[in-house]
Amino acid sequence: MRRVPRTILHHSKRLGYVGTAPRDGSAARLRALVRRDVGIALAGLRRWGRLRAAITGLPAGPAALAAATAGFADQAHLTRTARDFIGRTPASLRPAKA
Repeated sequence: MRRVPRTILHHSKRLGYVGTAPRDGSAARLRALVRRDVGIALAGLRRWGRLRAAITGLPAGPAALAAATAGFADQAHLTRTARDFIGRTPASLRPAKA
């Protein structure tokens, strides 16, 4: 049986799933729990987290830096994810300049 990767285990602790998965800590069980309790797949939940982190970093600097800091492969990856989830590009989310 496969062990749960560290990143998934980190998210499971944040979401309060520690102790609910079997002792072997199977990744499949964790994915099932997240889908049941949150309503979306664990991968989608992780993408939402990265998108939120990137959007938070947008006012501080370039979109490419926000994307890299949040864990996206590149700025295009961030842009595709933003369009998929919220229907807008990162550039459209920046505060308007006065």
